[in-house]
Amino acid sequence: MRFNLNFIQVVFVLCMMCGCVNSQVEQTVISVKAKVDITIDGLAVTSMKIDPMDIDLRDQLSNFGTPIKDKELADKLLLEGIHVIEIETVDMPAIAASIGEVVNEEFVWHGQIHKWRDIKQRVIPRGGMIITAEGIPYLVEGGYLSILARSWLVQREDGVFVYIQALPTWHMPQSRSGFLGQSKNLAQKKVFSDLNLEVILQDSQALLIAVELSPDTSKTGPFDEGRPAVRLGEALMGGPVEERSVMLLVLEANLQSR
Repeated sequence: MRFNLNFIQVVFVLCMMCGCVNSQVEQTVISVKAKVDITIDGLAVTSMKIDPMDIDLRDQLSNFGTPIKDKELADKLLLEGIHVIEIETVDMPAIAASIGEVVNEEFVWHGQIHKWRDIKQRVIPRGGMIITAEGIPYLVEGGYLSILARSWLVQREDGVFVYIQALPTWHMPQSRSGFLGQSKNLAQKKVFSDLNLEVILQDSQALLIAVELSPDTSKTGPFDEGRPAVRLGEALMGGPVEERSVMLLVLEANLQSR
């Protein structure tokens, strides 16, 4: 059952499960306006913006939950500014309070998702931006950065679980070009398959994704122009920013009694 978080409900997600992964993602992104129905099984997603205290986010999160089992994947995510732990949903209020003050919170009930669905999306700002992924800079003219997800129930010998797969992507509407400075045959989408996440969760467990957004404090020279480069995780969650904040995304499993 979904735990009732009066003060908060938080944030995102990830972990690696055994099994084959099919990361073929359709270019069309499905936006969702879902009604809350917690009388059925499935996935709930909460996004949260926090005005943080003077803390080290990584150290703070280490006091809660457990890290994902795939250390190589965890290291790749950290390079993109993404912290991921597996938690008990009941701990979310304490986690959020330990980071700072919640200034915005959104909840969407998804249920089971059999086709790729957008659970987090941001529009590339006018004028484009420089995004770094795996240390490689991309000048992106426009389009959308999204976290796509799929989720359904799986029956195992030890019970019923919620399977979740999440994948960062970028896509450009077909009427416009993609990455700048390339040939006319420009890519219209980019799937960051090295950051593919899979997990199976029990009832009232969740994956928490946390990203810290900080203003750029580097000094620019007389010939520097434009916005600073932003890591993929920060770009997904709204960076660059003028004020420090922490963004959380919680993927929560909900199973009815059997």
